[in-house]
Amino acid sequence: MNTLIEQTVRFLSKSDSSFIPEKSLTPNEIEDLMDKGEEVADAISKDSKKTPEERETAKDVLDWIKDVRTTWEKEKSLHPSVVVKIMKVCAIRQGKWGWSVPGGKVPKDFRRT
Repeated sequence: MNTLIEQTVRFLSKSDSSFIPEKSLTPNEIEDLMDKGEEVADAISKDSKKTPEERETAKDVLDWIKDVRTTWEKEKSLHPSVVVKIMKVCAIRQGKWGWSVPGGKVPKDFRRT
């Protein structure tokens, strides 16, 4: 009798497909991403329609992006999770957390989203 583990091993060993390659960003794309993240955070921090808490969070995000930029300039390398988090900040511009939707909210702790 075959166990589930044995069946899984057989199935995976027959696979002809290669691994999905990870897309890497060029240095210019990383710079553009950080620029867009700063634009979004700056716009939220100056938006009088946002709550004081949201504006303060946006200022914290802006400081974080500046720290990330310092790391980038020093090491020319970023951890993939940092890049994903900057992408999430940029997604606010597209309405994911209400940038385009009236009454939308900025996440309280963007680092955990």
